[in-house]
Amino acid sequence: MLKLITGGNHTERETVFIRNIKEQTENGKDILVIIPDQFSFEYDKKLYGALGAKLFNRIKTAGFNRLAELLEKQYGSDSKDNADENAIIITMYKAAKRLKQTGDIRFFERAVGKSSFIAESIDLINELIRSGITYSDLRIASEKVEGSLSAKLYDLARLYEFFMEELDRAGLKNSLTTLGKCCELVEKHEFFKNKCVFIDSFTDFSVDEYKLIEAMLKQSDEITVSLVVSHENQARVNQTPFAETIRTANALKRLAKAYNKPITEIKVQSDLRINAEINHIDVNLYKTKPDTLVNAKDVRILSGTDLYEETEFVCSEISRLVREEGYKYKDIAVIAGNIGEISSVIEGTFDRYELPYYIDCKRGAGQSSLVIYLKSLFDCLMTRKWNTEKILRYVKSPLADFFDYDV
Repeated sequence: MLKLITGGNHTERETVFIRNIKEQTENGKDILVIIPDQFSFEYDKKLYGALGAKLFNRIKTAGFNRLAELLEKQYGSDSKDNADENAIIITMYKAAKRLKQTGDIRFFERAVGKSSFIAESIDLINELIRSGITYSDLRIASEKVEGSLSAKLYDLARLYEFFMEELDRAGLKNSLTTLGKCCELVEKHEFFKNKCVFIDSFTDFSVDEYKLIEAMLKQSDEITVSLVVSHENQARVNQTPFAETIRTANALKRLAKAYNKPITEIKVQSDLRINAEINHIDVNLYKTKPDTLVNAKDVRILSGTDLYEETEFVCSEISRLVREEGYKYKDIAVIAGNIGEISSVIEGTFDRYELPYYIDCKRGAGQSSLVIYLKSLFDCLMTRKWNTEKILRYVKSPLADFFDYDV
């Protein structure tokens, strides 16, 4: 049986999902919970808190890639290790070098030696692997079209083939291809037989992941999938931010019907405790003819002439809320769509207002104080002539001790 639990962000969808896990665990079922690998730690904490130590120790949690590794260990497979990020880059560089040495490049001759080409090729080939497209498929496609498209597909097919050959030569494998072999092991050993499988926190699935879900439907007692879909938003599929998730739900239903599996759908509605005005925005944001809300007080829309003016207003408003209305800093969140690009402006303004903050964005190691300090120091030492710009960069480094003295 396929059970779909759907609901928006402001619903108890996750609570209902975990309640189902608890009920099945208490009934003595063999439970497997699948969540994205990057969420595994936080999700385990949620499950532990909801189930308690005794029940939690009776279930298994894993992402699809982790599940593939466990299956290989349990049933045996090839002894190749998964290639890490650095190995993938080196392998792609070797593949590009081989392509260049052939002297038969029809489209990417000028781009093949550039670092940007390597990075883009890795992303593209990973996407092809996820979609179940082989280099043979690309080669056949290149013969069916003409012009620049044919030339592009021809080059990509050869690069893809060289990449897979170089991985094999190094005794490595792409973690994405591991799932394909995992499907064969699952079919052979009926791994999901008599299990109840729960899947959460996914928007869509790759071709190999769908194959695993297909095996789950054939072998397991029950598969429960939790998807984020707002039922209050009545916009058409292509006009809602949940379009991809809706397509995933429909794909799962088609898969269940193909195997004559019953389908149960639980639609969790919005939590009535949510602020009415925020809920109104959630429901109407993507409507072509939104409803009008009169006398709104809890939602304000303001505009500034530039980013600096907006940030100044936010900081002054945070100061006012803490000083006059009794809020604590931990009660306040600032959300921006491009936080990585504007973080320097936010940091400067928040520091000036003496507001504590934490910015949740990734930064390269080259932006850390230690790396900047060491790089600027070596720049000064390794040059034959003194360079004012390099000296100033070193002096201004946070770790330089030029200004660490009492006045």
